[in-house]
Amino acid sequence: MQVIVHGWSGHGGVPGLAGDHPSALLELVARGGPGPVLVLTPQHLEVIAREQASVLVAAQPGRGVCVLALPHHALTLAVVASGVAHRVVGSDPGRVVQEVLQVTAHSRSLLWHPRLAGLAEPRPGLGQVLAAAWPGRGYLATVGVPTLVPDRAGLGHTSGEQWFCPAQVPQRLREVLLPTGVRAVEGHAVGRAPYATAASVELAGIVPVHTAVVPGPPCRSCGAGLVGPRCAFCNQGPPRLAAAPAGAPPTSPTTPVRVDETDPAGRRSGTSPEPPNEPEKVGAS
Repeated sequence: MQVIVHGWSGHGGVPGLAGDHPSALLELVARGGPGPVLVLTPQHLEVIAREQASVLVAAQPGRGVCVLALPHHALTLAVVASGVAHRVVGSDPGRVVQEVLQVTAHSRSLLWHPRLAGLAEPRPGLGQVLAAAWPGRGYLATVGVPTLVPDRAGLGHTSGEQWFCPAQVPQRLREVLLPTGVRAVEGHAVGRAPYATAASVELAGIVPVHTAVVPGPPCRSCGAGLVGPRCAFCNQGPPRLAAAPAGAPPTSPTTPVRVDETDPAGRRSGTSPEPPNEPEKVGAS
């Protein structure tokens, strides 16, 4: 199984995919091994990622491909992909998908903006643009949240959250904003994103999964555990139930009968007890 991050240069053994050429994913996968392919992509690159996945499926019909478009930037997806990469070999592909979904559901993708001019999402007001132009002032934003917060408010804290940042960040960001123990990540985002400018810095707050991840029943086509009603890799469903043998009588659902355990006679609850046998009357005159 291969895990690929769209919009990332590559990190921790997880290959990154850049560019919008239709055959870019096909060429990248050809350099890897067999098995299904999981593509993690920021939502603004979803259309490109799905077009590239279609080219891959057309060229290799037997290979399962899953594209997960998530409300996160590429740094967060690269860290998450790196975390599951060492468990990919021999793992149920459905289990890997479910783990990615669980981790990303509780994690945060932040951006630090030392300047706001040219930012598209969220669009800043004029007062915010002017305030950010002063030295020593900046703003924070979360991918998918339409608000900007002054960076002096801090990153906030979530229990168990681990912070990651690019290897090269401004000194002010490292000294004032980043918590102790933040981990540097080799690699960088590729291409333009509506939620970032050239000066923006991506930050990832990751909350690991500590509970067992249990996928659904196996797909009837590729065998991957289902995440939802259909397979994430080939869009098939669970195995079909075996047909009843010819000539077998039709079955109908029955209503279970509850036994009242407090009744020493073990009578069915809700039914009237049988009347006791009355002694036979000897003919009266």
